Amino acid sequence: DLVLPTSVAELTPEWFSVALGEVFAAVEIEPLDEGIGFLARTVRARLSKSVGEDTCLDVVVKFAAEGPAREVASSLGLYGCEVGFYS
Repeated sequence: DLVLPTSVAELTPEWFSVALGEVFAAVEIEPLDEGIGFLARTVRARLSKSVGEDTCLDVVVKFAAEGPAREVASSLGLYGCEVGFYS
């Protein structure tokens, strides 16, 4: 079974290779939510099949917010609504 990452540090080439069924050699993480009032941690993962390759696959990854923002989002049912949207 695939174990879902709980932090950006766990977004490794190995994890994406298992999750997507392709072999990736490198991943570059770029924050997408700095300075914006998101109720989640959102990053872009740029995946490459070889180190230094120009052709990449971009994937957006979201994690639940930390601290008080997470409590607010949970109490309002926002995470459940989002999961329902994508299900």
